[in-house]
Amino acid sequence: MRRPFPWGRVVPVARAPLRSADVVGAFFEALSSRRVHLAERLRQALGEAMEWDGTLVLGTSARALISRCLAGLARQTGTRRVIVPAFGCRAVRQAVAEADCEPVACDLDAATGGIDPSALARALREPAAAVVLVPLFGVAGTLTACSEIAQRAGVPTVVDGAQAFCPQLPPLVPHARAHVFSFAPGKHVPLFSGGMALYPGGADEPFADQADGRTDPGPPAEMDATSVSSAAGALAAAMQALLYALLWRPRAHRALVAMVARRARDEGPGTRHLWAFSAALGLRLLPLLKADRDRRHENERLYRRLLAGWTEGTTRPGSSRGAAHRSVQLACGESPALPLLRFPILLPEGTARERLIVRLWQQGFWVSETNYGLDGDQEAFPGAWDYRRRLLTLPVHAGMGSEDIHRLVDLLCSEVMR
Repeated sequence: MRRPFPWGRVVPVARAPLRSADVVGAFFEALSSRRVHLAERLRQALGEAMEWDGTLVLGTSARALISRCLAGLARQTGTRRVIVPAFGCRAVRQAVAEADCEPVACDLDAATGGIDPSALARALREPAAAVVLVPLFGVAGTLTACSEIAQRAGVPTVVDGAQAFCPQLPPLVPHARAHVFSFAPGKHVPLFSGGMALYPGGADEPFADQADGRTDPGPPAEMDATSVSSAAGALAAAMQALLYALLWRPRAHRALVAMVARRARDEGPGTRHLWAFSAALGLRLLPLLKADRDRRHENERLYRRLLAGWTEGTTRPGSSRGAAHRSVQLACGESPALPLLRFPILLPEGTARERLIVRLWQQGFWVSETNYGLDGDQEAFPGAWDYRRRLLTLPVHAGMGSEDIHRLVDLLCSEVMR
């Protein structure tokens, strides 16, 4: 069944709390900021938003920052084995490869999508350079348990917090060598370029010596001076933000981002334009994040309340007697420790997931099965296979009103109970 592209009223995958005035203001600030240190201002604002007293480093991507950390840890530990989730974003494996390390897949806890603690304990019987922990969709899951196991084994942890930007994340993994966050479109802080890494204590970045040809050294030096020599680059960056903020067209936005990024790689000034605009936009977005997190928590609680009866296997009036076992399973843990990027659920056995996705898309709801990469076969990673096979994620961002969520849940449950 072919999925329709929902060109009508669309509630997108993860709408950023952008306003057109913020985009326009950031554009003009990027043009007039020859003597304004936007990068330092953004770094300070990010540190305050994360309540972070350690070292904060900006980079051109979260993947590059993770790669730099792993390369440094491999050099320090003398081994290149890196433990990664068997199912998750492909950027993690790309970062491992760029660090010239060997990824070792670890099975998942099928209920939350985090690394299975018992599987991690088995994987750490051999030396490892690091364990990469990923709170998928912002679900805390097994983060703390896996962190404690790695600490007892004497193996450093790196947290890929691309989908979990909030000050509550670092305390869940207090001994991590680095917490890395992404500013890519669709994330909590969509600056359209770059990422950041938080390192505990110290005044200098611990892995700065890893900035060689294999790992990205971070934003260009010109970013601190932010010398924008042409309006074209800043205008292109502003247009991609407007496209996402006003038109809500993630596919078209991704294509434009790729075009701008390719041009930035070919021409040095393009990188400066993109960074200048991103920094100026970030300074406007950060004050909006608390309200955005509060709304995400509110929407999460509403999802939990509306789905509570369905998770217990209750039947709808008029449904068949045999439908009682067709229950939806929440995959986001017991409590909202972190603001979710998406609300993950596990569909009951036998659900026609593709038909369900098409049906919800037709109604303007951008649900997704999130088809990330999966290592190995079902026998080796049963938890990861079960999680991926049943996974469906629902939008939880501030663009979702209570009426939207009520309608989505009603459609979802009516399709599941067929």
